[in-house]
Amino acid sequence: MNPTFQIFTLGCKVNQYESEQIRQTLCRAGFVCLEKSGPIKENSETAILDWLLVNSCAVTQESEAKSRKLIRQTVKRSAPRNVLVFGCSAEKDVQQYLEIPGVTHAVTGKAHGGNRVAAVLETMGIPEELCVQSLGEGLRQFGERHRAYVKIQDGCRQFCTYCLIPHLRNELSSVPEEEVVSEVHSLLRRGYREIILTGIHLGYYGLNPRSRMQSRWLKEDRERPRETNLTQLMGRLAEMDADGPGAHDFRLRLSSLEAHEAGDDLLQIMAAHRKRICPHLHLSMQSGSPTVHRRMNRPGTVEQYVERCESAKKILDQPALTTDIIVGFPGETEKEFLETCEVVRHIGFSKIHIFPFSARPGTPAEKMGPAVPKEEKHRRELYLAELEREMRERFVQSLADRQTQYLIERFHSETQTVTGTSEYYLQAEFPGSADDVGNFLMR
Repeated sequence: MNPTFQIFTLGCKVNQYESEQIRQTLCRAGFVCLEKSGPIKENSETAILDWLLVNSCAVTQESEAKSRKLIRQTVKRSAPRNVLVFGCSAEKDVQQYLEIPGVTHAVTGKAHGGNRVAAVLETMGIPEELCVQSLGEGLRQFGERHRAYVKIQDGCRQFCTYCLIPHLRNELSSVPEEEVVSEVHSLLRRGYREIILTGIHLGYYGLNPRSRMQSRWLKEDRERPRETNLTQLMGRLAEMDADGPGAHDFRLRLSSLEAHEAGDDLLQIMAAHRKRICPHLHLSMQSGSPTVHRRMNRPGTVEQYVERCESAKKILDQPALTTDIIVGFPGETEKEFLETCEVVRHIGFSKIHIFPFSARPGTPAEKMGPAVPKEEKHRRELYLAELEREMRERFVQSLADRQTQYLIERFHSETQTVTGTSEYYLQAEFPGSADDVGNFLMR
């Protein structure tokens, strides 16, 4: 009987992409992927789980706790023969996972030039030739979704004072343009309608180009000059045609960027290809207070951030602007918090990911003070969430007279309705049929 596996993923889009790389390669090697949710049925021919894989996250203490809890629950429920933990939390502290009963392996990408996927596959005994072939081809599918992530960049060296990621993913690399184009083309031919380009620091795209099969088999630590950039890549992807039924009908979306990386050249490419590139930018802010911004060691200034958002509004004609904000950063006063709220009102974000500050051991912010009390952080979180709701409603209302393109992702038989995501990253439910799933509808 072929070996079985389940894979659970916590954290960012990059983690989701890397998990899909592993799933694809294991299936090519003859492994059987079991349903990742719910208990394994006792009477199933595949009742024995040979490998439980957990792709962990370390962005907050809560995300690490979720990783450990998930492992304990699944070990108790399914009694896997092997438990392999990888991802950012494992990179940070392998030992914390090896001490959990049932965990047999905890791996990092340190011996593979930062390539965690290669480390996992090698640990599981996958032949080198198959790994090189699978990773070199890129993804052929992305689960059962109609939107697919394509990882084009890895590594960050920004070193914001609150963040561990540059310590855990500091090997800069970019997937060569030809490999990105080939992978996107392959996904479109298989019916995917939206491609989301993602990376750890997406604006670094083009630095240190390295093949997707980069691993211990193809070491190349020397950083090379940028041969392309995100603007050039987006222009090329927006102009491409894909063969296959309906494959010409697709759209592109960018994941998170630093505001200064959304230069006028990129904005103009987005505007020139309005029907292909979603008018949506996720520009990470973290704080709208100039003093907190500096203590966070964020790039640029708050004034420059606002200027970039204003340029995006002008060039893209009412785009969706989304962001991340940390509340309760050490020493954040009420005045500084209200400065952030004022910037939020001025820009009018359509969505905000709100994070109460979580001290990460080993970062400068861990030793900063004074600490904002937990109750006060919660109050600020609720206040900002209410402000986000107001801004979101205002943005939705501003689109009332516009036709919007929705990618239909789910059909609800009990109500005969469908749910879709618009180019503005807004979800809506409206009447439809099962035939609409996977297609674009204008509303």
